[in-house]
Amino acid sequence: MCNFVLRLLTRVIRNREFMIRCFVQRIFRHVQSRRLEATEMDALRRSSRISRKVRIRNVTIRQKIGLEETMMKVIEQNQLT
Repeated sequence: MCNFVLRLLTRVIRNREFMIRCFVQRIFRHVQSRRLEATEMDALRRSSRISRKVRIRNVTIRQKIGLEETMMKVIEQNQLT
């Protein structure tokens, strides 16, 4: 009986550790994607000589340049294939 309880507890602890690891990885990916998006938009604004003071939306800048997809979407598509 005692071995069963110990095995059950170790499974529960491992499961929690796994869930915590997955959650942390999701947060880390989200932070990385936000940084990549900010850097990409900074480069697009600089190349088109549009200041952030002008307050033009990112979507509008992408349309002016002719880009439809973000770098993050391209990276995700390449990882899936």
